[in-house]
Amino acid sequence: MRANRVGTHIANTRWTLFLIALLTLCGACLCASEYRTSLHAQFPHRVKELESILGMAVEESFVAVREFSSVASFTRETGAPYWIRGFTNANGICLQSRHLLGESVYRNLLEHELLHWTIRRLADFPLWFEEGIVCLITGELSGYRGIPVMKNVEAVDPLTLKNPWEMVSYSLGCVETVKEILYKHTEGCP
Repeated sequence: MRANRVGTHIANTRWTLFLIALLTLCGACLCASEYRTSLHAQFPHRVKELESILGMAVEESFVAVREFSSVASFTRETGAPYWIRGFTNANGICLQSRHLLGESVYRNLLEHELLHWTIRRLADFPLWFEEGIVCLITGELSGYRGIPVMKNVEAVDPLTLKNPWEMVSYSLGCVETVKEILYKHTEGCP
């Protein structure tokens, strides 16, 4: 009788370990889905705007986009704070779920990050310039009122920003700085 219990226990333990391994693998798969796309494929009209502003041709560049199923999986796997909805790095684009953000917000975020990805493939621009160009093209900050515009964005490391309001203030400062540069460039000023 005892040998039968031990055998059953071992079989149950193996089954339990198998289930844990399976759930762990499936959990990793369920935490984020991945697909490949490009700015050209998703937002072709933005390619022309980017070429016009930068004065250079924009080649199509595909990128892996990881869409996380929950805020918890996004923050756990990327290390980003919960208030960051998405970001671009050398490995690709990481976004919170369209089911959490809503389809419209998700599409705007995808557009924003695809612009970052595409700009980084063109040249090694400073982050503040890149953010300013992206926000200028998308117009996403046009509705913000009452948030102070951060000055001297050239000296700010965006990874040190502590909350969404600082991020918006930084982005507003980037847009203003880029607008000044573009104005001087189009007016023929030094």
